Order: sequence, then structure tokens, then C-alpha cells
Amino acid sequence: ANEYKNAVRVHEALREQISYQLDGVVISYPVQERAILGQNEHDPEWAVAIKFVPEETITGVTGIDWKVSKRGEIMPTLELEPVFLDGSTVKRASAYNAGYVVTNKLGPGAKVSIAKAGDIIPEVQRVVIPLASESEAVRNVPMTCPSCQSAATYDGLHCFCTNENCVGKISKQLSTALKVLDIKGVGEKTIEPFASE
Repeated sequence: ANEYKNAVRVHEALREQISYQLDGVVISYPVQERAILGQNEHDPEWAVAIKFVPEETITGVTGIDWKVSKRGEIMPTLELEPVFLDGSTVKRASAYNAGYVVTNKLGPGAKVSIAKAGDIIPEVQRVVIPLASESEAVRNVPMTCPSCQSAATYDGLHCFCTNENCVGKISKQLSTALKVLDIKGVGEKTIEPFASE
């Protein structure tokens, strides 16, 4: 067991020195024991993958960018003071939904700790310094749709556009359909004019 713990520690230290990203290690039993341990439908029972704890950094929230999803939900993305994290500069992170913004008192001036989920996607780990009050955070939830300017509703968790024909919602639906059909080279901005007709 100590031999495996040492192997993990060595690779964690190596992570800081190498030029490529390393998010974990796979430790396997010796070949002679593999037949005894066997495997299940999708994994060998003679190996275990160990993910390293992701690097975290603290940064400030400078704004919230609200976009309409294909279901019509108005989704928040935190705009951040740029920070270098795990090989790239991070300027944005998901804020999940409107309720998360309000409950965690997020908005310009708040400070958050972020890490990359799976060493790829920036996400909030915890709120370090929230806004002064929940009511201050509620003011950050849009009252109108950022895409079609129709009224928005907020139920305490989710914020939705009330317009069934919202251009943002329809363009997201069309974009998703194009991805499913594997049609390349057509982005949301190209689709938007078709969504409004």
C-alpha cells in the first residue's frame, strides 16, 4: 500500500514540473494477480484510477452574462478577473442557474474560488466573499430576456423567458439539431436570422 501511495505522491510532484497536463494516475496490480482479480463489464478490477485534486485559485466576479438555453431558461455565466489556471487563462465560469446566483450572493464584487472540472471546464468551488445581501444578488437576475427582451420569470431557482417564440431559445434548438445531424460550420450567429422568422 505504501508503494502505491508513494507512486501517487511522485506523480503529483511531477505534475508541477512537466509541460503537459496530468490529472491523475492509474495504478494496476502485477500481471500475475490480474487473472485472479478479473474485470467487470467495463473496467478491470486489477486497476484503479486516482484523480488528483484540481488546482484552485481565487478571483473576483466582474459581471454575469445571461444567455437563453434551448428550453428557454436564462442561464448565468460568471465573468471573472482573468486568472491563469492549469495551463490557460480563465475569464468565465458557469453559475449553474439563477437560484445559485441568489443563494450564493454572486455578482460584481464577489470573490470565488474556481477549479477546472476534469482539468478542463472552469467551475466555482466555493464563494469566498459574497455580496452583502441576497437582495443585492436578486437584482442581478434579469427581469427581461437578454435575447428577445420579453418578460422573464424567476421562481426562486430558475429564470425563464416567457416568450414561446424567443429568438435565443429557437436558435439554440436549431443549433442543437445541427449538431445532432453532424452539420459543421454553422454557428448560433448564423442561425439567429432563421430563428426570428
